This record gives sequence, structure tokens and C-alpha cells, in this order.
Amino acid sequence: MRRFPALPIPNFVLFPGCTVSLQFGFPALQEQLEIARRNGGLLVVANGTRTGEGWVLPEVGCLAEVRSIKRTSHGLQASLAGIDRARILGEDYQNERLFWTCEPMPSQSWTRKKEPELTGLPEQVRVFRGKMPTELWLDVAAFHTPNLPVREKVALLAETDPGLRYYQLLESTREKKKNQRVSLN
Repeated sequence: MRRFPALPIPNFVLFPGCTVSLQFGFPALQEQLEIARRNGGLLVVANGTRTGEGWVLPEVGCLAEVRSIKRTSHGLQASLAGIDRARILGEDYQNERLFWTCEPMPSQSWTRKKEPELTGLPEQVRVFRGKMPTELWLDVAAFHTPNLPVREKVALLAETDPGLRYYQLLESTREKKKNQRVSLN
């Protein structure tokens, strides 16, 4: 178990193997990024829900590396690279800053002979099929699948078995496609 600065972001799920550039305007989140940079550049990103009593402790997040931080007129722009799944076991505060205690959730290897196929993915994801480990490609696909609800992305992040992740993602994309074909006219 290790303790990392926490970065709760509402309605956002980062996956291993994915890099994202985000704008942070809130001073508290900017401070979390600075703490991570001063302490080895690692933090845990998770879908954050805030209540009147503070942040709700998520069950799973993504260990991420802060690749760059740039000051802009709107706050900080940070490039974050997802490294590994992390089970979040607890939280604590140090100088009013949130930290999560986590343990790694290593992804299992893809054991099937046939590569998975998913329809409706952006071209930027399809081109990498077969060019990277399948378990990593499934994470990239989950991150980039358009309009996939956050709760489904959280469930995909929590699943370490790539075979089960594939079927969850396949079912989600089929359901989305089926709902698009339904017409009320």
C-alpha cells in the first residue's frame, strides 16, 4: 500500500495507457498537482463526487504521472498519463490536502488467441488494434468510446480481467448503438 496525492475529478475516468491534458481552475486541485510534482510526479485520479462534508471516497482510480504543468490565464494546464489501476483503501489529510492510500490492481493478460473487435470506435483507437498489448488497447478503447456513461467507465476501470472488460465494453457499445436506432417517429 502507498499513499498518493488525490485528484478527484467529477465525471472523469482516466485509464492506464491514456494521456490527457486538462485545465484546472480550482485552487485546491491546482495545489494537488503541485504536491504531486514535488513528490515524484505521481498522483491518483478518480471520478470525484463532492458532498457538503467533502469528497466521497471512490473505490478505484488510476495511478497517473504528471507529465507537465503549465500556468495559463485560467489556472493550470496539466498533462496526465495513466499508469495503473489502483484500489483506493482510505483517505487522510495533510495540511488540508487530500491523500489516498492505494494498492495496485494489476491488469491480467489477454489469453485468447483472437484479437477483440469493437465497432463504433474512433479511428485514433482502431489503428492501434494489434499494435499494443490487447489489455492496454481495451483501456484505450474504453477511454475514447464516445458517450460511454461515467458509471460504466468506472466499472471498466475496476475490472482487471481483460476478457470481462471486453465483454462489458462490447455490451455497452451494442446497447448504445441499439438506443441510437430507436426512433419515436
